[in-house]
Order: sequence, then C-alpha cells, then structure tokens
Amino acid sequence: MRALSRVVARRLPGGCCMVLALALAACVTSPTEQLEQAEKLLSGLESKGAEQYLTYELAEARQKIEEAKKFMRQDQVELAGEYLFRACQKLDSCSIAFVQMRRTAEIASREGIKKVSSELARLEEMVANLPRLTYVDQNRHDIHVYRLRRYHKDIAALASLLQVQNFPEVLRRISELDTQLQKTLVGLTNSVRVTATPVQTTRKQEIKEPPPERKINNLYANSPTR
Repeated sequence: MRALSRVVARRLPGGCCMVLALALAACVTSPTEQLEQAEKLLSGLESKGAEQYLTYELAEARQKIEEAKKFMRQDQVELAGEYLFRACQKLDSCSIAFVQMRRTAEIASREGIKKVSSELARLEEMVANLPRLTYVDQNRHDIHVYRLRRYHKDIAALASLLQVQNFPEVLRRISELDTQLQKTLVGLTNSVRVTATPVQTTRKQEIKEPPPERKINNLYANSPTR
C-alpha cells in the first residue's frame, strides 16, 4: 500500500499527491479510521477549490459519508464500511480528476489573458490614431480612453484571480471581457471608416446666363406691340 502511494505521489503535482494518498489509505482501514480519513480528504479537496470543478461528485461523496455516520450510530458497522468504501472510491477519482481539470483550466486561463491583452493593445493603437480635430472627435476619443482604463483594471483583476488559482472565475470573466473588447473593436473600426469616407455633396444646377445679344432680342420680343 505504501509503495502504491509513493508511485501515485510521484505522478501527481503539488499537495494533490497527499490528498490521493489519504484516499488510498482510507479504503483499507477500519470504519472509524475510514471515516476520519474520508473527512480529511473531503476537507482537503474543498479547501483547494475542488467544489468549483466537481460539485456533484463531492456532494455524492459527502452524502455517502453522512449515511455511513448514521449506520455507525446504529451499530451497523458493515453497512457503514460499505458506504465509506464507496465514498473513498468517489473521493479517490475526484482527486485525480481535480488535478487534471485544474491544470486544464490554468492553461486556458493563461492563454485567455494573453488573448484579451493582445486585443486591448490593438484597441489602444486604434484609439491613439483617432482624429481629434473637432469637438465630436475629441469627445469620442475621451470615451474610448475611459474604456481603455476600465479594461486595464479588468485585466489586473484577472491577474489577481490567477494568482490565487481561481481559474473558473478567471475563465468566466475572460469570456465577458472578450465580448466587450470585440464589440468595442468592431464599433471603433466602423466609426473610423465612416469618418474616413468623404461626404458626397450634391451640386446645384447652375443657371447659365444667356449671352447679351439674346437678352436684347428677348427684350424686344417681350415688349408690347404698338
């Protein structure tokens, strides 16, 4: 058993190897020891944020532990042992799945932050090139500068969440920020195109003056006859 725990520990990163070792050990001891180890394992997973990834699975394991406690109070040791064994199996699989899911979420979070940061840099370049000749131009420029400041704060908040390894929340906020940046980029691009398009003015039809000779002839033609 100890050899198996050491093998698993070498394959899993960080403190998760300890969590899995507890799960493996819990399944070969007495019901009382199983209960203690299962509760430690469940508490360890909860403290590491596994609830965000495995809500249903942890709830199922928690229910089995509570059922085992009930049977232990009724001195039904065998039934309690069965429920604890199932709880151990569930928590064992949760420990492995949690490591994999958290690693996947971490990679996606880092890539997502790079993506929105790149979009923000592109947006900053476009705002810097906006014309500011008229009051309307200046007002539009100031609005986009305000938005840039807000987007920078959002990315700083993402970095803080990444630091505490709250990857599900990072991914949720990245999705929202990416949508906002895309809308702003499209709106700004269309606005620049409209500004760059020359305004088509309609020419008024010029009324040509008749030559002087025709003016005189018309004058005689319109005069009353004697």
